[in-house]
Amino acid sequence: SLVMDTPDLKYFYITDYSGDSCLIENMPRLNFVCIDGEHFHDIDNLLRPLSTVSTLEFSLSHEMAVCCSTIKFSQLTKCEISPCDSNFMDSLVLLLHS
Repeated sequence: SLVMDTPDLKYFYITDYSGDSCLIENMPRLNFVCIDGEHFHDIDNLLRPLSTVSTLEFSLSHEMAVCCSTIKFSQLTKCEISPCDSNFMDSLVLLLHS
C-alpha cells in the first residue's frame, strides 16, 4: 500500500493496475489529479481527499462512479472521463448526479 502526505503538491498523476491500496492525506493545494487504473483496493480512501480539486481525469468504472456519487466535488471545473466498458451510461448518470 501507499500513503501520501505532501501538503505542497499541486499536480498528481497515478497509474496503478495492481489493485493495491493508496491513501492520500494532507494535500490542501492539490489542483489537478489524473487517475489511470480501473481497480483500486479502497477507492474511497483515494478519492475522498480529492474533493477540492479543480481538475480531475479518470477511467470510469462502475465502482468509481458509485464512489464518486457519494463525494461532492465542490470546486471541480474540469472533468475528463474515459469509459472502461461499452455500457457506461448508467455509471455516467450516477456520477453526474453528484
